[in-house]
Amino acid sequence: MTLVERAAAELSPADHGSPETDLSDAEPAALSHSRPAVSGPRLGLLRWTLKRSRHRLARHWNDTTRHPRTPRLPGDPPSVGQCGVSSAWLMPRLRRSWRSQARYCFGDVRFGADKDVATFHCWVEIGDEASPRRLVIDLTFDQFDQFSRFEKLCKRPVLCEYYGDLTDWSIEYKANSRRSLEELRGDSVWDRYTALDQATSPVWRKAFRNLHQAVAVRSRSVTTQQQTSPGAAGSESAGSTAA
Repeated sequence: MTLVERAAAELSPADHGSPETDLSDAEPAALSHSRPAVSGPRLGLLRWTLKRSRHRLARHWNDTTRHPRTPRLPGDPPSVGQCGVSSAWLMPRLRRSWRSQARYCFGDVRFGADKDVATFHCWVEIGDEASPRRLVIDLTFDQFDQFSRFEKLCKRPVLCEYYGDLTDWSIEYKANSRRSLEELRGDSVWDRYTALDQATSPVWRKAFRNLHQAVAVRSRSVTTQQQTSPGAAGSESAGSTAA
């Protein structure tokens, strides 16, 4: 399955609906409130990428990255206590066009009509904070399986949904604070974020190094083939005779 096919498979039915309304003549406030922060194939690609990122992050979660006041109890998923550090880790890895709109959120998550509450949680939002079409991204959503009664979201490690859709499903992400990555430098999460960033960075460097080496090998191979091909040899002989 190609990357585009994967993205299409990830799209919810709502994403296959009518095209976005042209709001080019609308007021800026109306524009930011009406248009989704991320939509269409890009949303599908983002969801697919987030799943891969979560799988990679889970290999590097440990006591150093876990929140010090969130001990892991028997039976807890590995994501417990990792919400803040994972959210901080995600922000600089978003597309540049989304990064300026992304905010690290701290607050509560409320579930169901009786409003079961998960307190002291962190996640990422992209888009205007007053817009129901802002995107909520939670890389540790599986720690809430006991709360989430909506079948579509059960057993899902990563949440990436519009805020308005979540409220329709009786799930409310209520942020008490919203900060950019730079504003987190003085926060207690920063040291844990740095540790997680360093732990995952070698993977990126290795991938880049392997790609660079593969390109270099391919380039040398093409050059060698050109130099040893019959046409190249004939041209050299003809040139020598002419000289």
